[in-house]
Amino acid sequence: MKVVLLASDIAMPVFKKLVESKYEVVAVVCQPDKPNGRNNKVEFSEVKKFALSQNIKVLQYNKIRLEGVEDIKNLAPDFLLCAAYGQIISQELIDIPKYPTLNVHPSLLPKYRGPSPIITPILNGDRKTGVAIMEMVYDFDAGPIYALNEVEIKENETAGELSERLFSLGGDMLLKVMDDVAQGMAIKQEQDHESATYCKMVKKEMAKLDFSKSCEALNQMVRAYNPTPVAYFEYDGSAFKVYKSEIAIEGSSKYANICTYLERNNFENGEIVFSKAKPFGLVIKCENGFFIPSIIQAPGGKIMDIKSYLNGKSFEVGKRI
Repeated sequence: MKVVLLASDIAMPVFKKLVESKYEVVAVVCQPDKPNGRNNKVEFSEVKKFALSQNIKVLQYNKIRLEGVEDIKNLAPDFLLCAAYGQIISQELIDIPKYPTLNVHPSLLPKYRGPSPIITPILNGDRKTGVAIMEMVYDFDAGPIYALNEVEIKENETAGELSERLFSLGGDMLLKVMDDVAQGMAIKQEQDHESATYCKMVKKEMAKLDFSKSCEALNQMVRAYNPTPVAYFEYDGSAFKVYKSEIAIEGSSKYANICTYLERNNFENGEIVFSKAKPFGLVIKCENGFFIPSIIQAPGGKIMDIKSYLNGKSFEVGKRI
């Protein structure tokens, strides 16, 4: 049976599982090529590169609902599948395939409908999330559900790491649902729309670290915004990205060790209290303890561990950021 997949790079595990399956992926739809931020060179997405390596047709539209309908109709797919595609899918597109159009949504629907269902539970400190295989309708992640599986969020897991796990599981779930749908054995259940919650579109400025927040909230931001847009703090007018961090919460042994080492302990939120490679690295006071970036990227620099960075450079102790 013929399949057309609409996907972004985070859904690569789904794409690969489809290619390895009995289904024929006749085309993949991904976002238009864009120049990178370093040298303005146009780069292909991972979805496009993999499709080309498999001799699969690649389609790209600024607005698929306006530009792509006839192309997809001409492919006559049995299944139209969506996995983190990122554009509005019109009813005309939804109605094209022989079987229901299916979507892989990485949350426990109806919780976290919307564009950031992987980032949001990490930001909120949730202990679990999941994957839903749903039938697409012309509404915001509101279609009936064919399959729903729960997943534990690991203690220090980033959004990128969680995404890989969720879409890998989602790929397996999707193939099972497709088989069931094709054989007339699939069972779907309407969502409880009254209990639906929504998550926001993530913007770069949302990733700026606010040191009036708790250690836990700051650490959750670092995990949630890795790999994109990446949490950051501003120092001397420049943005320093933070890919990983540690925390020393008030009352913990690490907090006590830092306070014992320092000459005073009445610090203000956002104040740099230590800035040497040993023993602590970069330490910044926050609402209930200390925030300790462990992997950073200086403006125009490489991603590196903080202690390596501090072997050559430093931050001004006593300065608030």
